[in-house]
Amino acid sequence: MRRWPVIIFATIGIAALIAMWPARTPTPDPPSQPLSLVPLPSSLFPPTIFPTDPIRGNPSAPLTIIEFADFTCPACADVQGVLTALRAKQSGRDLAVELQFEDPKDPFVLQILSQKDSPE
Repeated sequence: MRRWPVIIFATIGIAALIAMWPARTPTPDPPSQPLSLVPLPSSLFPPTIFPTDPIRGNPSAPLTIIEFADFTCPACADVQGVLTALRAKQSGRDLAVELQFEDPKDPFVLQILSQKDSPE
């Protein structure tokens, strides 16, 4: 009679170990081609450069840098150092187009725009 509790506890213990054993899942095969979930920016729309845009560099250059910036943006000011170094490194092999996003209600921006458009 004393053997039954031992057999019951052993059976419960073995069942618990089997239940907690990690299930093996097959590892998926790597894809033969890299998947692109997000289309590349150049495939979304080609960049449009207008004759009125401020352009620096070689117009027939293989590399075109289009910068969207704001006069009052601190991050845009930080990027200027990186872009200046990149332009110096490329030295004529790039075309830089600088597009400004400004708030027409900001008096500081209006002052800068009026000075920018006035002849020196």
